[in-house]
Amino acid sequence: TGVQTCALPIYTDFGLINGMVKLGPKWAFSGGIRARSYNHYRTQPVNIVDTTSSLFSFLRDNRTTPNIGGYITHNAWLQGDLNVSTLLVANDEGRLSAGITLQIMKGVSGAYLNLKQFTYQELTNGIDTTYVFTGGSGGFGYSALYEPGSTIASFKDVMSKSLSSIGTSVGIEYIRFNNQTGDKKENNLLNYNWKLGISILDIGTNRFQYASPSRNFADAKSPITDAQLENTITGAGNLPDLVDSVSTLFNTITPLTGNFGVSLPTKLVINFDKQIFGQLYLNTNVNINLVSDESPTRWRTREINRIAITPR
Repeated sequence: TGVQTCALPIYTDFGLINGMVKLGPKWAFSGGIRARSYNHYRTQPVNIVDTTSSLFSFLRDNRTTPNIGGYITHNAWLQGDLNVSTLLVANDEGRLSAGITLQIMKGVSGAYLNLKQFTYQELTNGIDTTYVFTGGSGGFGYSALYEPGSTIASFKDVMSKSLSSIGTSVGIEYIRFNNQTGDKKENNLLNYNWKLGISILDIGTNRFQYASPSRNFADAKSPITDAQLENTITGAGNLPDLVDSVSTLFNTITPLTGNFGVSLPTKLVINFDKQIFGQLYLNTNVNINLVSDESPTRWRTREINRIAITPR
């Protein structure tokens, strides 16, 4: 309970197949196929109350909030990874390696909803209270996979409606060996003193084709009450019906055509692994989001910033 900005990423990542080939002591090549999905939402500061049960109660709890806004972003795709890694430096003290991954992507499912600066007034008449919207704009778009009337009968149909794009990930790793002699030096890659890895992952953007119901809307008709808006939203049986119903509430409706992009959740990953004694190590992994989702000029997905410390 309280005034706060709500933001939450929800993501899945399934590795479907993967393989690696090592060519000599310095080069390795790998490839794989993954299915990934990121869903992200953010609101402007709003008053959150655990007893909120309807649009009316939400508006009542936020009647002193200057305006209401936020967005939801969905990004799902198939990804083929082609990686090449190489050993840059190797000596008795340690070894430095680096790698780059080319991400060949098919944007399968994309969508967004954006609400900007919705304002409203509280009107009272005796014991009756009504909320009337006075301003706001927004838009929503989703990919052609969900085009009304289209038929998806096979995986081939999904691929035919999906646009291709390219992404990349890069990273380096340094392993510092223990000061060992004789046969024990063969265990350096497992029994090292410390190891540091730095990577920038998921640089790129998925592309999607707009489905025909996608719209921008602005200049709300007056008056629109909370009851009218709630009945409009809950009374629609499907998305095209919802588009038609919402369109009656605004003076300016703009169809969206062509393509739209949703960026990958670009992040910096730092991993430090340190031997404490014997076979006991302490691993520290830091995940830093590099994508800003404040007033985005294009649609973006992101991960949370986090740090994990794990003894092993």
